[in-house]
Amino acid sequence: MNWILIAQIIYLLFLVFICMRIIYDTRSTTKAVAYLLLAIFVPVLGILFYLGFGTNKRKRKMFDRKSINDEELLKKVRENLVKYTRETLVDGGAPVESNKELVKMLLKDSKSALTPNNSVELLINGENKFPSIFKAIEEAKHHIHIQYYIYADDEIGKKMEEALIKKASEGVIVRFIYDDFGSRSVRKRLVPNMKKNGIKSSPFH
Repeated sequence: MNWILIAQIIYLLFLVFICMRIIYDTRSTTKAVAYLLLAIFVPVLGILFYLGFGTNKRKRKMFDRKSINDEELLKKVRENLVKYTRETLVDGGAPVESNKELVKMLLKDSKSALTPNNSVELLINGENKFPSIFKAIEEAKHHIHIQYYIYADDEIGKKMEEALIKKASEGVIVRFIYDDFGSRSVRKRLVPNMKKNGIKSSPFH
């Protein structure tokens, strides 16, 4: 048996595992590339260096604890969704009863609860969408929830920012969630200005 060949295969598999971990764990692209080059071109010592200095064990423990807490919270949310949907099914009348199989499928597949007293308007393009959004913002009395993947700090973005700040000054609760990758342009000015004027703004990674 060729023990040297076996050792080389085991090391290669371990190196692949370390490289995957570097890519997955290291948020900085520059650091990730540096660790990858070190692990690949400096055998053994490069891997030991990464394991000794490149990993954040305290952060990993915090992340593990957060995962447990999130799972417990998610379990409670799921239980409440099922309970709420069942109650709505009972009180929904004939329209709900005739679509109860669809309701059950949506709850099971996407955790989408059935909620009463809603209306839906299909907005095909920006010309239809933005007038309706600004009208809804203007008419809001209690809260406004805005969630965007791509939100630009442009003419429409600034107009919506002004409308949201105006409603926040009137006592309306305004929450704004944006994708941290798709809406990079709002980080420096728009989001800080929203927060300064009482809007609860958070990125979604």
